[in-house]
Amino acid sequence: MTFRRPRTALITSIAIAFAMLAAFLSSPLQREEASAQSVSWLSDSSVSYLTSSGITVYMPSWVPGPFSGSAPEIYAGNGNYSVYFVSGTTFLYITGVYGGEFPGGSEADLNVPLSINANVLGYPAIQDIGIPAGSTTPIYDKVMWIAGGVLYTVWGNGLDTDSLTLANSSVALSEPAPSTGGSDQSTSSVDSGSTSSSSSSSSNTSSSTSGSTSSTASSSTSTSSVSPTPTVSSDGTDGARFIDDAGDGTGGPRPPILQDDGTGGA
Repeated sequence: MTFRRPRTALITSIAIAFAMLAAFLSSPLQREEASAQSVSWLSDSSVSYLTSSGITVYMPSWVPGPFSGSAPEIYAGNGNYSVYFVSGTTFLYITGVYGGEFPGGSEADLNVPLSINANVLGYPAIQDIGIPAGSTTPIYDKVMWIAGGVLYTVWGNGLDTDSLTLANSSVALSEPAPSTGGSDQSTSSVDSGSTSSSSSSSSNTSSSTSGSTSSTASSSTSTSSVSPTPTVSSDGTDGARFIDDAGDGTGGPRPPILQDDGTGGA
């Protein structure tokens, strides 16, 4: 008996040490640091644009159907960002807004109060299944969580997965390493204007006419068209379109379309 007690104490100490290590590794801060990376469906140009927002950018590790392989609209600036896929009333909207707060009620029906009912990456979260008053059909599935003073949102409608699963797949994007070659810089641009410019500069080395320049631009654009996941094409682009405002002059990200009657659903 005199030899078992020290051994038992040693085993207990080791178990406590492993438990403390596991708790540290599972903390939100540690997970955020470990997950800082890129996702396969975004090009370096899109990641660079998003991280220019000045806040930590969380992106799902994959794009669900029916948008897998599609090119989104991307907005970033002034402490917020958005990535928007839309087709009719089907959409996927991913946002981060510095200083944002949880809403008190559902956007679909403000009479329905919201409270913490989920968890995303270790953070308290709210999942709002938006059902308008007088209806039994959801018009969106919205998940929100706050980390580092930023309100993050993943919401959609008509997707082949739920927003909570998608949100929990999110990783924190890191700024891509600077390009060391001029050719890499020219091919990493995703908007059609930059693609055309790259094509034009390459065609100048072979005394082309304006017609051949147009043909080259068309060929370059076709390589970044919709393709199977991941979206990033062999030329390093992802076809994403960078937008400056919501199209309504507000200077913010484009809001999701919740109904086909133009009301926005709220």
